[in-house]
Amino acid sequence: MDSLKAKKVTSDFRLKKCAKKEQPPDRISHLPNEILVHTLSFLTLEDAIETSVLSKRWRDLWLNVARLDFDSQKFWKGMADTVQPNSATVLESNRHENVEWVNKVVQSHKSVVWDVFRIRFFFS
Repeated sequence: MDSLKAKKVTSDFRLKKCAKKEQPPDRISHLPNEILVHTLSFLTLEDAIETSVLSKRWRDLWLNVARLDFDSQKFWKGMADTVQPNSATVLESNRHENVEWVNKVVQSHKSVVWDVFRIRFFFS
């Protein structure tokens, strides 16, 4: 029974070792922050913020993007299918949350110059 466990542990170790060898080199990690920030500027603001979960290095990169485009058009298109026609109160209740979100992002942003600064929300 013990030899069976030893064989399983050994085979598991070999599988992990082989999996590590087969991974391609991580070239993105070697890029300078300036290039990564420039790349993030092609994403929507929401997508750029989501990259902060990738690693410690990526956590604050989006704060340097010189493009602050608060556009809720995609959000409202998705909501139009689920919200009833007379739900102006639902849309209005989100107004305060949206304004607070914009304020938080602008206050925490580190870019000295912005290429784009746009706020576009639909309010009833």
